Amino acid sequence: MANVEADKTLEQLEGDDWGEPRFPSYVVTTCHRIRRKPLRELSIEELRLALGQQMGVRFLLPMAVERLQSDPLASGDMYQGALLQKVLTAAESGCFDEAVLRDLDHLVDRFEESILQMDESWAEECLPVIAEAVERYRACRKK
Repeated sequence: MANVEADKTLEQLEGDDWGEPRFPSYVVTTCHRIRRKPLRELSIEELRLALGQQMGVRFLLPMAVERLQSDPLASGDMYQGALLQKVLTAAESGCFDEAVLRDLDHLVDRFEESILQMDESWAEECLPVIAEAVERYRACRKK
């Protein structure tokens, strides 16, 4: 991601000010806060939440893929691999630079290699959700 973009907020990049939250839920208030924060300052959890809400995907997906390079199982406040699952779901549209998608392909390969090292409870609870996202993403890439 260009440094100029990383210094900007989603509000600036999209040219869309949502105003103040109209509902006091955690998700609504956090999403509004995320939109006003420079992209380089977003945490793994904020990326996970924003991508899960389909916010700023064209800006945040490449950043999330870059962050996942050091830890494909980054979680934020959820289960291991939660950010990867949100990235894969967001990437299904395929409207991203081919280099970003190739990096994501490599992350998926690394994820699949790491599955054998995960404990049984993670494999039972989390693996099905991520495996489904991997399968849908791979199907979209074949089209």
